Amino acid sequence: CIREMKNLEVIYVGNNNIKSIPDWLTELQGIEELFLNYIGLTTIDEGLFNLNLKRLDLSNNQLSDIPDNIFKLEELEMLDITRNPGLKKEKVEDIVDFFSEDIVYYDNPD
Repeated sequence: CIREMKNLEVIYVGNNNIKSIPDWLTELQGIEELFLNYIGLTTIDEGLFNLNLKRLDLSNNQLSDIPDNIFKLEELEMLDITRNPGLKKEKVEDIVDFFSEDIVYYDNPD
């Protein structure tokens, strides 16, 4: 079971129709790279931001907001939030300003 793989560093669950993040995922403290693209996410479990992620791909979902806890991801080297049409311009700007335009992939919201 994946839940028991405490040394797992990369998880790719993209291209699945799961629509939510499994609870056990936030318990895997060794994860550095997490790919949650194309899964129909509408919300994000805030426990996700307690991980020491370096890469986080949330692209191609249905997110309308990203919790402010994202700013706890101090080790982040890449964040992809492209193609989430409901994200507000102000939130995208806050995220880009905090992490820098060099590591955040995003669409220019209207």
